[in-house]
Amino acid sequence: MADETAAPKVKSAEEIGGGMSRRELKRLRMQSMTREEIGYLRRKAAAEKVWPVFRAVILIGLGFVIMYPLIYMISCAFRERADMSDPTVMWIPRHYTFRIITETIDAMDYWKTLGNTLLLNIGCSLVQVISCAITGYGFARFEFRGKKLFFAIVIMMILVPTRVISLPLYTLFRYFGIKGLFSVNLIDSRLTMYLPAMTANGIRAGLMIFIFRQFFKGLPRELEDAAYIDGCGPFRTFISVIAPNAAPAFLTVFLFSVVWYWNDYYVSNTFFT
Repeated sequence: MADETAAPKVKSAEEIGGGMSRRELKRLRMQSMTREEIGYLRRKAAAEKVWPVFRAVILIGLGFVIMYPLIYMISCAFRERADMSDPTVMWIPRHYTFRIITETIDAMDYWKTLGNTLLLNIGCSLVQVISCAITGYGFARFEFRGKKLFFAIVIMMILVPTRVISLPLYTLFRYFGIKGLFSVNLIDSRLTMYLPAMTANGIRAGLMIFIFRQFFKGLPRELEDAAYIDGCGPFRTFISVIAPNAAPAFLTVFLFSVVWYWNDYYVSNTFFT
């Protein structure tokens, strides 16, 4: 006696189509469609064939535009001086040399320059991200007297250009201290970059505070309520609960900060001689 509980046999595509091929099945289905449906399917099939080609052309073009200066710079770095003015040399140098690279490293004092870049660029960016995150969290979650006024000042930090406050900042760092008690000259010191970053007043700090505020306002308050029930204070809640959930905002602001500190010339030229 056959097993009645056995699973039914799955029919193959040939059995379902009565032995017809896919092309014949497609032609049979199209006979039952309207003219509008057939036209839509044909346009969709054409778009599916054209779009990959169009996308590849766009990506290759953008890649060439972005990579061309870099490839040309690498090619020039290994050329002799005679190859620079030789119109027949396009990409592959005729005479290879490392002398250009060594001369550039010596002229730039490269390793000292790299150290200054890491200390000022990466260091100030990290410090500023932390200070702006704490400030933005305060504006997003806490109520205190003068909150709207202080946030208006943050908006003014975005609108007012740095050149407007450069002279007062220079005077502040040139005679840093308490008037009548002591005064320290901080010009040509890294503190002129670190102190504003530590107090959420660095380069484009107002925009970073605004980004963090908007992100923290979008997080559910239930996360903080659960942390408070477990006995966490506001600072512990920020460190243990809010900061891990705000990793995308931290990464975005850090990249912005690195780019702005890297490209800055006016501020650094004001405080460093």
